[in-house]
Amino acid sequence: VRIKQRYILGELVFADSNSVDSNITQKKVLENFRRVVHELYGDVGLAKIQPNFLIKFWNVTTRIFILRVGRDNCDTACTSLAFLTNFEEPATEVGAASRDRPCRARILHVGGTLEKVEFRYKQLSEAWLESSMLKQ
Repeated sequence: VRIKQRYILGELVFADSNSVDSNITQKKVLENFRRVVHELYGDVGLAKIQPNFLIKFWNVTTRIFILRVGRDNCDTACTSLAFLTNFEEPATEVGAASRDRPCRARILHVGGTLEKVEFRYKQLSEAWLESSMLKQ
């Protein structure tokens, strides 16, 4: 039996800065998504979404991600992303407090194949580059 997937193209928008933060890794992004799912749906919701919950793509510069989820759990994942209000970064030094950064997740596209979502990402990237070139 084939497990059907959905791919969510999204962007993390941080309120405090527009600069590139290379400390934000794919693992930290996934941990924050799991945290929000757990807050909204509890252990059962997290257990249901867990098997297919994976970040396929993360771009540190543009803060764009592609998240893979099971087809049955796509609504759960999209709702959880909408309720992401802060990004928890664990402390880098022993004894230091973890840092919460206000942010939100924008869902740009939801598709059934990775190829179509990557195509949409390429279209959006080209449009952003074109608009930034016109501003200069």
